[in-house]
Amino acid sequence: MTRRHHLRMFRRLGTTAILLAARVQAQDDTNEIPQIKPPHAALPPTYWELHGTIIMMAGVVFLALVGFVIWALTRPRPPVVIPPAVAAREALAALPALASEGERLSRVSQIVRHYVQQAFDLPRVELNTTEFCQVVAAHPALGPELAAALAAFLQDSDRRKFSPAPAPANAVDAVNAVTRALGLIEQGETRREHLRVQTVAANRKPAA
Repeated sequence: MTRRHHLRMFRRLGTTAILLAARVQAQDDTNEIPQIKPPHAALPPTYWELHGTIIMMAGVVFLALVGFVIWALTRPRPPVVIPPAVAAREALAALPALASEGERLSRVSQIVRHYVQQAFDLPRVELNTTEFCQVVAAHPALGPELAAALAAFLQDSDRRKFSPAPAPANAVDAVNAVTRALGLIEQGETRREHLRVQTVAANRKPAA
């Protein structure tokens, strides 16, 4: 080899060495750890994170309250029980004044019958006056005095309804019928109170 040829080879080797050194330096530069930035401040809690539990509890309580109000407004109400004596007196007071004498007498006797059936738990069946008086006389709760007074009133009302109407005495008969009916209701209430007192006294007696 000539000297010139050797010089070329040395130049090529030098150039190659320079390129390799540059590549190693570049790799060293790329492998450097980047500078870490300072951490961000912690994010504040959201509104739901702060108040979510309270909101959920309030929602449950509100739904329960709405459900209770709906139930209270829609539940079936127990029927209002009117005492038999009160219902009978109100029915007598509401009798139409312009009705005929026979209609008023018939209505008064029906009110008395209905009162006796309710107050003394008589059978709710349709009976004529004779049959009703027999049931009343055989019922021990009414007693003989009240049973006799009821029978006399109902039979007298039938005689007045079906007899030929006398002239001016009709209005007086209707007023007397209402008065007698009120008296029978008072007598019935007295009898019921007497029975109640007897029942309480019997329950208080010590067992033998």
